Amino acid sequence: MYAVFAGLLLRYSPAPYERRTFVLALLGVALFGALDEWHQQFIPSRSMSIYDWIADVLGACFGLLAVRFIPQLAPPRQAPGK
Repeated sequence: MYAVFAGLLLRYSPAPYERRTFVLALLGVALFGALDEWHQQFIPSRSMSIYDWIADVLGACFGLLAVRFIPQLAPPRQAPGK
């Protein structure tokens, strides 16, 4: 889920080929994952786990790298000035 979330976030951002966008997408998804893990402690039969958060962040990295390096997933590059 986090791979798809991060990939879509990068794919449809205004500047998907900038390093700053890549880092911000990763940080945003990592924060979302941390909040998701935190709120799980309030749900019966669920628990907060740093290992689940690490898995979320690794999934986000996979999604971001897939969009960056698999041409069929990457957004089309626009000509300068457009």
